[in-house]
Amino acid sequence: MRTAALNRISALGLTLVLVAAGGVGIYYYTAPPNNNSAATTSPSGGIKILPNQGPSGYITVQFNGSSYQVAPKGANAPRFSCPVGTDPSLCTLLLATCGDGQNAAQEPWKNCANCAFDSGCTGQQSCDPYTHRCSVLVGACQVAVYGGQ
Repeated sequence: MRTAALNRISALGLTLVLVAAGGVGIYYYTAPPNNNSAATTSPSGGIKILPNQGPSGYITVQFNGSSYQVAPKGANAPRFSCPVGTDPSLCTLLLATCGDGQNAAQEPWKNCANCAFDSGCTGQQSCDPYTHRCSVLVGACQVAVYGGQ
């Protein structure tokens, strides 16, 4: 009788420790990075905008050694303001392109942290604070539910 009670208490204690460890892990996974220089604020390489150089009014952008033909924003595009601490040349580029409907695959300077209009996360996705890509936080319960089908 006493052994069974000790086993139950031990199992309960172990369960509480595992739940607490999981909670701490989720907290640190979802917390923003501690450094003030996020990847979105200072891109490596140069940024150069050459207005009206492309066909049909497209903007030619030189970003990290590659050239991109970017459609100008439409008149009804959402108004954009740069996040605090954004590199001035990246801010100028985002002001010209954020809201044109193109995502990070076509315009790599955009991500879910600096241009939510075009690279925003939908549904159950959230913006990963480290990679600045849309991702889904999957917990053990979701794996058990969706994995058992």
